[in-house]
Amino acid sequence: MAYNTENRDESSSRLLSEERLQKNITLRVAAQINEGVSRLQEATDNGPRMNHQTIIELDHLLLSDFTTIKEQEGIVKQARSNDVLSISQGLYIPYETLLEEAFVRQILQSPNITNHLDGSNVTANYLNRYFNLAANEVRLAGINKDDKVLFLGSGPFPITAIEYARQTGCQVDCVEHYDEKAETSRKVIRQLGYEDQIRVHTAECQSFDPSWHSVILVGVLAQPKQDIFNNLDANCKDGDSTRILARTTKGLRQFIYPPAKFQTTRFSFQGINTATHDQALSTILLR
Repeated sequence: MAYNTENRDESSSRLLSEERLQKNITLRVAAQINEGVSRLQEATDNGPRMNHQTIIELDHLLLSDFTTIKEQEGIVKQARSNDVLSISQGLYIPYETLLEEAFVRQILQSPNITNHLDGSNVTANYLNRYFNLAANEVRLAGINKDDKVLFLGSGPFPITAIEYARQTGCQVDCVEHYDEKAETSRKVIRQLGYEDQIRVHTAECQSFDPSWHSVILVGVLAQPKQDIFNNLDANCKDGDSTRILARTTKGLRQFIYPPAKFQTTRFSFQGINTATHDQALSTILLR
């Protein structure tokens, strides 16, 4: 009996030590993220160059994957309660816009997307991230040249639509709410020579007719999310061939983009491509 008691005491002590260690890691990483977000707030006021350097430092922390899922849940919960999570997400959006604008300027001068994939500059890193994301989604949904893809919330630079078309030969319809962003997309698409494969529509994501499409991609920032899925539930074509790709975030990557929250009465979960390494976005497959 004494032997068993000692074992139990030793197990309890080890468990307490592990819990303290986990708590210390959570507190330390949370403090580093809080400091990074504070610096990002200051850098945003001091111009794009400072903003870029601070983003790189914060990205390194958020995309490092050295904390456990449980530790990440604790960090996100704390950041949600003190508004650091929403502040961080709000600061990343204008940075993403700056990157897209920078690439649009470059692509209009050099109509070959592969020219920008080499090197370690910010544009190359941005493009490679989306090149890999699109390739993962093509595999996840089995996209091929016979598919008609609908991209809801494509933004001013539809890099995903371009990569889908380039990698598979499929047709893509992009939906963008804002006229100026939609027109910028059209200019880039014409410059790259994809106007026969990619069309850009100025319309509302939650009311666009999805019935002609076999694959539907819901962008991470496409809103209102639930209204979009209500429209997909009601109007996607009959049969089980329609695949829905919904971009989302998990763990510390929620500091970059908000996770997708929605319900669907028609489609069921089929799989997920979970972001690792330098990828920020995960993608859910529904069918």
